[in-house]
Amino acid sequence: MILEKLSINKIFKSDYFTYTVLFSVLTLIFSFIAYLYQDFNNIAFFVYVIIFFIVSYKNLKAGMLIALAELIISSKGYILFFEFSGFQISLRIAFFVIILSIWFSKLLIDIINNKFSNDQKLLVNKKINYFSFRKSRFFKYYFIFFLVLLFAFILGILNGNGFSDTFFDMNGFLFLLYLLPFYDLFKKEDDYYDLLSLSVASSLILMFFTLFLLWIFSHVNPFYLSNLYSWLFDFGIAEVTSMSYGFSRIFMQSQIYISGLIIFLISIFAYKFSYSRIKIKKITDKNKLFILLLTLASISTILSFSRSFWVGIIASFISIFVILFIIRDKKSKLFYSFFRTFLLGITSFLIAYGFIFVFTNFPPGSSSNFTKGLNERLSNPTQEAAGSSRINMLKPLYEEIKNNFILGGGFGYKITYESADPTNVAKNVGGMYTTYALEWGYFDTLLKFGIFGFLIFIYFILALLYLSIKNINKIKKEDYRIVAFGLTLSFLFILVVNFFTPYLNHPLGIGFIIVYITYLDKNILNKKIDF
Repeated sequence: MILEKLSINKIFKSDYFTYTVLFSVLTLIFSFIAYLYQDFNNIAFFVYVIIFFIVSYKNLKAGMLIALAELIISSKGYILFFEFSGFQISLRIAFFVIILSIWFSKLLIDIINNKFSNDQKLLVNKKINYFSFRKSRFFKYYFIFFLVLLFAFILGILNGNGFSDTFFDMNGFLFLLYLLPFYDLFKKEDDYYDLLSLSVASSLILMFFTLFLLWIFSHVNPFYLSNLYSWLFDFGIAEVTSMSYGFSRIFMQSQIYISGLIIFLISIFAYKFSYSRIKIKKITDKNKLFILLLTLASISTILSFSRSFWVGIIASFISIFVILFIIRDKKSKLFYSFFRTFLLGITSFLIAYGFIFVFTNFPPGSSSNFTKGLNERLSNPTQEAAGSSRINMLKPLYEEIKNNFILGGGFGYKITYESADPTNVAKNVGGMYTTYALEWGYFDTLLKFGIFGFLIFIYFILALLYLSIKNINKIKKEDYRIVAFGLTLSFLFILVVNFFTPYLNHPLGIGFIIVYITYLDKNILNKKIDF
């Protein structure tokens, strides 16, 4: 296998795999019922919160994994929520508060225990060393970045951006606080197997859910789908857009993980190919599961019709071989590796394309034309609503950045631009739209943080990449080395996507960064490797 020591049985026969599938499926079902019956939404919310609190109190790692599963399947975090008089608390926020509260309480108990003699210690799990991240070489940068966030928050208030807008513009970054308990809880190989089981299970549910939505919206009369469409949109789960030629785009923000999985899998194949001249058939025969995951992920990525994802995949694919050229001593095998990896990638996409074509036209008689819809998406992005809106945003965004170049405008700073989005056009005369939730992720950060805060932000990102690329080949265990390479390229994929669609200020992107920093710090940098 590509990962020689990887136990497939430990992934699929893990209790966490089974529980994640049940959690994901039941939560989606309950969410749809909650859309139909608002009272059920509030009841289900509190049932989930109570169960989650009990599970997290008994096993904080299990609670952390549940929170990550919710992150993958829920996109915006409102798959269930409590609502009263227009005020909403999402399940994601509830999980966040519970995890941090339990972790902090156990940290306090740990501190108190250190002041008592052994026979007086309070009951606490001593297998966990709480707040261990303070010893990480990344902690000082983590602390500095939170000072930048605090400054941008205060500046937003002082600039009159409004407390609500300022807070909700910043709250995605607060997800970084999850790094503190996550770093404590995920130390051993078995912990990462549990995380892998959860990631595979929730990603598979997301992939099959995408296919389910594709078939429904391709074959069922839209008259009967109003509730389904409204549920997906109102609860922030997915955006289903009717395109020309009867085809529907199925986009979920959390599909970033599925597209990232493509880069991860292609990266580890490319790395293995660069060190071996084993025939591609022999490699793929031993890794049928990886090939299946690659094909399923390709299907979901194509169906997302996200140009940001597509550009990110192309840029990351090129970067794989740039980085291999940097870290490999023997360059002669790189062309051979490139050819085989390209062949593997293009084959999986062609299989995915063929599957979608058949899937949307079975049974015969469907009016859906996937090929023409795909051509339309690729033809002229500036004429399409989302692409046009992004272009229209650039000029006012540039002007506001000039006006707030040094200190920034702070969180909650808004710009007004002409949106071509049908939803915004319907709500605003002339389509003029004012918002603090901006596309063009790096320009958004520059506007809110100012040049100094932005440079600190970029420095942290480049430091992560530099440390990983510089030290990958110094990892003795091959499986750990290959995983580190795959995670690094997946991180690079998110960085590219963030140019067009902001993910680095969103729990979805930050969730990956938390896993990446923990793996990098514990499996590479704690070996006294060069900074």
